[in-house]
Amino acid sequence: MWLLLYLCLADIKILLKIGMKALSKNNAELKLILPLVLLLTANLILLSFLEDHKYLIIFGVLLSFFYLKNRYINTSNIFFSSKYLYLNSKKLKRKIDLKKVSKIKLTLSNMRVLGFQFYRYKIHFQNDNRLNETIFFYTSILKSEIWEFQDLTKGLNKNVEIENYSTSWGTKQ
Repeated sequence: MWLLLYLCLADIKILLKIGMKALSKNNAELKLILPLVLLLTANLILLSFLEDHKYLIIFGVLLSFFYLKNRYINTSNIFFSSKYLYLNSKKLKRKIDLKKVSKIKLTLSNMRVLGFQFYRYKIHFQNDNRLNETIFFYTSILKSEIWEFQDLTKGLNKNVEIENYSTSWGTKQ
C-alpha cells in the first residue's frame, strides 16, 4: 500500500514539473476513504458474529483488500494544461481536449477528512469515439485550481455549462 502511495506521489511530481496543474491530485486516495471505512466496519461485525468461522473472515478481508486495490488502480487523478484535461490512473493515462468538455458541475456530495472539506465535481465530455462520458472527482476549494480550469474551459468552449452550486429541489444531478 505504501509503495502504491509513493509511486502515485512520484507520478504527480513529474506531471507538475511539465506545466500541468492539479485539479484533483489525490482523487484516488479520497475515493478510498468511504469504502475503506465501510469494509472495515463490515469485517469487524463479521468478526464479532462469526468467531468460529475463521476462513470466512479471512475471505472477507482478502475480498476487501482486492476491491480497494482495484478501486485505487482504476481511479484517475486529474490534471489540466492550457489545452487538455489529463486523467491519470495506474492502469490508463488519457488526454481529453478541453474543447470537448460540455459541463462542469458541483454535486451534492461532499466529504470532510481531518477537518478539511472536499467537494465532489463532475465533468461531462465527449471522448474520442464521440460518446458522452462523465468523470467525478473531489477537490478542496482552498487549494484548488477549479476556478482557473473553469475559466480556461469557458475560454476554449463558449457552450460549456458551469454550475458551482447544487440543490436537491427539483433539478437533476
